[in-house]
Amino acid sequence: MNSNALAGRLALVAPSVTSLMGQDINMFNGAYLPSGWSVDPEVGNELRFRVKIFNQEDHWTVECSSASKCIYAYSRDYTPVLLDITPPNVCQGQEMHFHMNARGAHTTAATPSDATPYRSLHMGQYLLDVEDIIEDTDRLSAWRQDTQYVVMTDGSS
Repeated sequence: MNSNALAGRLALVAPSVTSLMGQDINMFNGAYLPSGWSVDPEVGNELRFRVKIFNQEDHWTVECSSASKCIYAYSRDYTPVLLDITPPNVCQGQEMHFHMNARGAHTTAATPSDATPYRSLHMGQYLLDVEDIIEDTDRLSAWRQDTQYVVMTDGSS
């Protein structure tokens, strides 16, 4: 996990579940690994991770006082799927479009109405410009293809 100071807050950015588990997405099929699809809204078929942060410099670990506050759950119901990026090649200042199925990630259960829809958007190491494009109230549609556009900043992909 990496820390990232955003708007004066410390944000933890977790790698994808495939990176965490070292497995291809096809292995999350319910037989080999949990599928991540909710079977029961109370329990679901999720992968759950308890987060601890280890400081390699001082050799100490930071944990939550309550274990339930440090649980991350992987659920496909809340995992957007990137379908395409157009155009395929971009340069500085160019508009690009992300075509995706947000699934349930932008519903109020996952993204509260008073929270910004995106913490930060990057293309590789380059931050994408969303100023005057994405408003705090913007939400992608649930369970259908939707498009979000941004502007490439100081790099090219």
